[in-house]
Amino acid sequence: MPQRISIPCILFKQRDGAHALQFALFATTPGDSLSWASIQRRHEDERGQQRRLSTAKIRAIAKFLQQDERNTIAPAITVAVRPGTVTVEDDDSGRSFATLHLMLPDGEDPILPAVVIDGQHRLLGLREFEPDARIAVTALLEADDTEIAFQFVVINNKATRVSSDLIRTLALDYHAQELSERLKNARVVLSSRLELVGIMDSDIESPFHGIIAFESANSDQDARIVLPAAIESAFAAIDDKNIPELQGDDALLAFLSTIWSRIKLKWPDLWTIESRLMHKACIVAVTQFLTDALIHRYDYDGLDVTNSDLVAQETDTILASQAEDFWVVEWKIALKDSKAVRDRIIESLMRIGRNMRANLPWENDVDIVSR
Repeated sequence: MPQRISIPCILFKQRDGAHALQFALFATTPGDSLSWASIQRRHEDERGQQRRLSTAKIRAIAKFLQQDERNTIAPAITVAVRPGTVTVEDDDSGRSFATLHLMLPDGEDPILPAVVIDGQHRLLGLREFEPDARIAVTALLEADDTEIAFQFVVINNKATRVSSDLIRTLALDYHAQELSERLKNARVVLSSRLELVGIMDSDIESPFHGIIAFESANSDQDARIVLPAAIESAFAAIDDKNIPELQGDDALLAFLSTIWSRIKLKWPDLWTIESRLMHKACIVAVTQFLTDALIHRYDYDGLDVTNSDLVAQETDTILASQAEDFWVVEWKIALKDSKAVRDRIIESLMRIGRNMRANLPWENDVDIVSR
């Protein structure tokens, strides 16, 4: 028989409405809470939402509590209780007092009935200080995975902001359209091309397969060297050309994948975290440069931009007049993602192309490189 934990609480709804969540307020100890509530970190668990653990934060909280007996942690931690794992027993007093009955997993099932949404460091810092100390808990009852992801982003984005890459990861995983709409209403806006970025990461034929910096427990995080925002902006650079044939998702994916596959084939040594080419500003600038050149051929020579073989051939022709050393030598400018920097990179690529076609040293008049 599954074990049941009973917790006296105050029960309420913050607002009326059929879809309003029910809350429970109670006090517990760090040790007890971690027997029925898990801390799921995204880089460890694909179901997780939490950021990476900071041992420095935990020690700072424990030290704060040790410094003075008047020091306390007033804010409650927030947990979400999964659907089907809790029953509520009203005390019939006519007030809001009740008892929660949480069902612990039976046998080998590792999924605890609740998950910590906010306060993992406070909880673990208090446990390090005194495992039997009391801490306040706000519990959201019957919260599914999408609700948990939404609450995590909204609660945490108001304090230490959640990284944009983690928000993108959660939005892709938890009913992307539903969560994205709710985040938009909470003024956390995501790109309309986010789902395409996810495909670029998951598609085994994509040049960016497995290297886009989504938080993942099932891959080497150090291998994820390209920011999701870089691919979003690359799609936007193509969208800006307003080419009717590239309006559909499939055509857009094929176009971007084709040009970057040719780059990867030509310069495989630049596919590393140390490579300047993998920086967001450079990915966007190169995409814009190549797209401009390819669209010029579309406008004047009738290039079929939906034909991946033709796009690959034209991309190879353009890259034949580019220098790998440009991405390796020292630059005079600081590499940051701004329009001014991207424009200078594009100007340099245009100059390199002219130099090489004229059989001149590629670096002639390329003013951002140190000579």
